[in-house]
Amino acid sequence: TLIAALLADCASTGKPSGVVTHLSEINRDLIERVRAHGIEPRVLMGAHSEGPSDALIWAISEQTAARRDLSLPLRLCIRDECHRVSSVSGQKVIDSCLPDTIHIGFTATPARGDGKPLTTYQVLLPGPQVSELVAAGRIAPMRAFSPVRVGKGLAKDPVKIWPVVGDRPRPGIVFAHSVAHSEELAARFRSERGWIAAHLDAKTPNRAAAIERFNAGEIDILCNWRLLQEGADLRRSEVTMAATEIGHVGIQQQMCGRSRRLFPGKAMSYFWDLCNNIHRLGHHPD
Repeated sequence: TLIAALLADCASTGKPSGVVTHLSEINRDLIERVRAHGIEPRVLMGAHSEGPSDALIWAISEQTAARRDLSLPLRLCIRDECHRVSSVSGQKVIDSCLPDTIHIGFTATPARGDGKPLTTYQVLLPGPQVSELVAAGRIAPMRAFSPVRVGKGLAKDPVKIWPVVGDRPRPGIVFAHSVAHSEELAARFRSERGWIAAHLDAKTPNRAAAIERFNAGEIDILCNWRLLQEGADLRRSEVTMAATEIGHVGIQQQMCGRSRRLFPGKAMSYFWDLCNNIHRLGHHPD
């Protein structure tokens, strides 16, 4: 997000530069970083547009731009999580730009489960490998556990096997297989273990506040369904627990990434695979 904000600032040459995101949390992070550089951006998120109409940096919600059929007079269009660019709403955003708009995309996982090519971009610039980032001290190393799964159920009960340090849980996130499952796990962590756990999904109000509370140490475990796998800044998380089947290796990598950001006192991150995903996808996150 920081690189996107700086790139948009440097690229402004009369026409605005825009950064497109698909999560409100990422968009708000972008807005804060742009403002930290003394720039008030144009914000396209929700029902109304905010900020100066002549701003040279625009913070754009993909869903907002697609739903409102907005025209985007951008010199530079920077796309976060650009593997999503081939979606229907992603293509609507591309079509809303000028013919000579320059498109740049960022992603840690430049592949899609449906096999659609990322033909918006003509050049792929590979970044460092995960092992290189670990060696350079940029992300935390990871240990992975994949207990034997029998049938279609979970290999282990997440509430019973959650890793602890002393009598406290390691902070982390659970990916459940439904909203009801996520709510159930959060309730059980609270009632059976006495830990502070919360459920989040796309309809949860004020999700950003819950993430802030988690990073501040006020929540031990965040349970979710299809919400926190990309982009979310969960830097305090040490544990990623997959209590659901994962359809694509890119999603698994994104999930693991939520617990690999650096944080004071974090020496290791942990991935618990309770649905045989590592074997089925053929990818070990170590």
